[in-house]
This record gives sequence, C-alpha cells and structure tokens, in this order.
Amino acid sequence: MTRTKRILSLLSLLAVSAHVFAANTGNLTVTFTNISNDKGVIRVALFNSEQTYKNSGDKGVGTFATASPTITNNVATATFKALPFGTYAIKSFHDQNLSAVIPRNFFGVPQTDYGFSENPVIHTGPPSFDEAKFAIQSANTAITIKMLH
Repeated sequence: MTRTKRILSLLSLLAVSAHVFAANTGNLTVTFTNISNDKGVIRVALFNSEQTYKNSGDKGVGTFATASPTITNNVATATFKALPFGTYAIKSFHDQNLSAVIPRNFFGVPQTDYGFSENPVIHTGPPSFDEAKFAIQSANTAITIKMLH
C-alpha cells in the first residue's frame, strides 16, 4: 500500500470513529425554576453513578460535571455538552452569596433553595440515586428542576 493510501485509510478511520463517538453522546439542558431570587448562582452537580452520588456530600465530590448558571427572573439554565449516553442524577442548590457552601440549620436542613433531578418528594434527607436518576439516550435531552425552599 502506498503512503498516500495509508494516510487516506487512516483519515477515513478517524472520520468514522468521530461519527460513532458523536452518535453516542448527547447534550443536556437543565432548567431550574421556582428560585427565590436572582442573587448568586445555582450550583449544579451532575453524577453518573450511584456511588459518587451517594458519597458526594455538600462539596459535590466525585461529580461527573458541574455548572454554575446565573439566575434571571427566578430561572436558570445549565447546559452540558457531549455527555456519554447513560444514567445520571443531579443535585443543586442556590448559592446566593457565592460561598459554594449550603447553609443548613441545626437539624441539617438546607436554608436555601435546593433541588434534584426528577423532582422527587423529599422526606428525610436527600433522595436516592434511583429516585433522582434520568437517562441521556439521544442527541438532546431537556429536564426541569423545580427548586424547593
């Protein structure tokens, strides 16, 4: 095989690989509603496993991706691009003073707006990964999280 043919073959393989990779990823748009005011940002932690979701704590340790969208008219939107198809869950809170810390009362209850993907009913403590999980299986996925007070 001549050098030119090898290069063309390699370029063709790379083009096919890029197409296959792009076909297995999708974009996620998350809209946050019911935010108390426009101060600060929404801190968003995106998880792709039950283990990292469960063990993340308030600092979002083990997140797959994060975002901090600004708030306009009590709504914020975060976009994550080229996420591998799979199962994810989101934890979020309203960081009014840009401290990156969730203010809590004596009992550990958040003293700011907070929310989770799938908008599960909150009983005691945060919802499980199973209660908050959603799938990305197409080029574009959009979800809405209604913040709780």
